[in-house]
Amino acid sequence: MGLSGSKDKGIQYLYEAAKSTGETSVDSKIALLLFLRREHRYDEALALSRDLQPRYPKNFLLQLEEGNLLRAAGRQQQAAEVYRKVWQQGREGKYPKSAHYELSALALGDLLRSMKNYAGAAVAYDQVGEVEQPDPELGQRAQPRFRRNV
Repeated sequence: MGLSGSKDKGIQYLYEAAKSTGETSVDSKIALLLFLRREHRYDEALALSRDLQPRYPKNFLLQLEEGNLLRAAGRQQQAAEVYRKVWQQGREGKYPKSAHYELSALALGDLLRSMKNYAGAAVAYDQVGEVEQPDPELGQRAQPRFRRNV
């Protein structure tokens, strides 16, 4: 069909839309954050994530993505700190009751398991079930992960 594109040009367009003041600014930042992660441009993606977090303090997914970006960048200790912070803030009621912040415990468990800290991973996976109304699928994902890999 003769269609073609350029990743760099697409990312440039997203940056331009993100800098605008219109309705698409936030959507562009979210899309840009994901594309930058895919392109291993972690520091740029981290900057966007950290820029958005104060604007949406009850959206734990932005903080969780910060942890994911840090982990992908090889900064495991910082990622673990972010996952623990999300977990603690969830326990303190910072997020809506319907928010499944137990994703942070699952992510922490996966991180610690990859670092061969199996005891820490087991504790993190067990935290998934400590949430008042945990997502059953997340609870199911947490339990067998540790047992299969010990």
